[in-house]
Amino acid sequence: FGERVFVFGGYGGGGQVYGDMWVLHFGGGSFRWENVTDQLQGTGPSLRFDHTAFVFPVTPNSDTFDKLMVMGGRDVSQVLGGAHLLDLGTLTWERAAPEGDASAGAGAAPPAAGAGVCCAVVEDVESVPYHKVCAVISLRSGRALDPGP
Repeated sequence: FGERVFVFGGYGGGGQVYGDMWVLHFGGGSFRWENVTDQLQGTGPSLRFDHTAFVFPVTPNSDTFDKLMVMGGRDVSQVLGGAHLLDLGTLTWERAAPEGDASAGAGAAPPAAGAGVCCAVVEDVESVPYHKVCAVISLRSGRALDPGP
């Protein structure tokens, strides 16, 4: 993850839902967007918005963030369930157990479908009901970043 922020999907208004993947590079005091959609391998999530996504290390207590998980969300007609994992080293999608699939063992299926979920690793921020706040935090410095307009 380092000096990168991954952005998947979104809503463009007028019924336009996206399934592309962008990376914001913010090293060296500058910002640069890169569309990596064509570099992705495997079958990723369907077009969606209002989903949640977060990075995590495969090895417990590691500082290396290996995977990005995308869960829930919606399109223009339904709330979506299931979960997908993106290997950040190879940019390959993996399908996590779909909602309600117990074949992988107890507790393997993700929570029920959800939309409008927000994940954040932020300290000293008070939540405002019915509003979403997005903060991009540098994992190296712990400071909030301003990616500009």
